Amino acid sequence: MEESKTNPPVIEIDTATESSGRATVRIAGEVDISSSAQLRQALETSLAEPCRELLLDLSNVGFMDSSGLHALVETTQAFRARGGSVKLQNPSRAVCRLLEITGIIRCFQVAK
Repeated sequence: MEESKTNPPVIEIDTATESSGRATVRIAGEVDISSSAQLRQALETSLAEPCRELLLDLSNVGFMDSSGLHALVETTQAFRARGGSVKLQNPSRAVCRLLEITGIIRCFQVAK
């Protein structure tokens, strides 16, 4: 008889919207092809909120691949199109490296 194993979530996402018009999304774990849909859904929910500023806390992201990067780029473009701003807060070393290697870091506001 084989035991049923449950895998822990790859990423954890916590979203909070303030009355000041700022939404903060805290992302922790590994963002890859298997978890990017979860990230996209959380970011789309943030886009539905009536806020002007989106703060993405990436300090606890241990790994991110191109699918996670794509989700960040899409969200940033959509948020800017409606007049909002997106900031990446304290991106982890892994995220910074991905942003730098791809040259896409210049497309984001980064707050450390």
